[in-house]
Amino acid sequence: MQTAINTDNFVMTVMETLMASMDMWAEQERLNQVKAALYMNLMDKTILADDYAGRQLPTEYIDDTPRVVEMWLRCMQLEKRTAGTIENYRGELRNFFEWCRKHYADITTNDVRAYLSWRQIVKHNSDTTINNKYHALQSFYRWIMSEDLIEDGGSLMRKPKKNPMDKINKVKTEKKLRTVLTDEQAEIIRCDCQTIRDRAVVEVLIATGMRVSELVGLDLNDIDIRAGKCIIYGKGRKERPAFFTPRALVHLEEYLAERRQITDCDPALFLNFRRKGGIYTRLSDDSIRHMLNAIVESDKRLIGLNLHPHMFRAYLATYMSRHGASIKDIQRILGHSNINTTSECYIIDDDESMKQVHELFAA
Repeated sequence: MQTAINTDNFVMTVMETLMASMDMWAEQERLNQVKAALYMNLMDKTILADDYAGRQLPTEYIDDTPRVVEMWLRCMQLEKRTAGTIENYRGELRNFFEWCRKHYADITTNDVRAYLSWRQIVKHNSDTTINNKYHALQSFYRWIMSEDLIEDGGSLMRKPKKNPMDKINKVKTEKKLRTVLTDEQAEIIRCDCQTIRDRAVVEVLIATGMRVSELVGLDLNDIDIRAGKCIIYGKGRKERPAFFTPRALVHLEEYLAERRQITDCDPALFLNFRRKGGIYTRLSDDSIRHMLNAIVESDKRLIGLNLHPHMFRAYLATYMSRHGASIKDIQRILGHSNINTTSECYIIDDDESMKQVHELFAA
């Protein structure tokens, strides 16, 4: 006896088979093309299947890992996670399942331990990198264990018997003494900028302490020169104002006089000097890191300095703290949700500051 099969269900089954047998992490655009071709050729067809239970593949033979991973990532999108976070998690899970070659429901605690050990010993990943992988797997399997099976109204065909992450712990990382830019180093970096744009970028970072992702995301319309501020769209879709110092305004206005003459470009505030597709495109965070590295290499006074955009954020927080700003005020300026993040990660006491405190209260 034969019965008709719903075309949508048939196409989904074919797509899952293709992803599992050919390349389960194929490009999404190619998969969409295959799906469109299937629908186009099946739109006037009736698909029949034998009602023969003995010929049905058991659930465990169908590897729907890619489908489940994408469903989890869509849930993360609904939770307003950033695109960068979602892409990082997608990459971490792709690497994990390609290494394990197992269905998500068959993963054991030993599989996770073996993978993390391999990354640590063979690939020489740092403790921080290992913890990033731990967080991705922990978040994924927490969702898996809370999601229902299809027969219960959920979306999973199978679930692990127990959460493979339950007995896995984070790696304890070394807490090293952190350094902050000195006023002298900040001035050297300013003076070593090669272009008007680069100087404006550095001045905005120093004045506002914004993240590099927030800086490259700025558009011309976000800037209010008269009010001396701009609007930042930070982590978690949070919007906040950032304020420029008089020095930053001088160099930003100088750059804007040059920037407003360019019309064939993105609406971005900071542009890349090289055209792409016939227009000037938005400056990338990698371009800013490359610019800062070039500054360090060009000046012997900066030898040994591991300069990166986030150092300006810590510099502003520490500078404000030294000049009497409260921890709550600094938290608001940096846009932190948790005040502990501000105090533990961004306000750095250098040797000279600690020496002054010691002399004042202990000597």
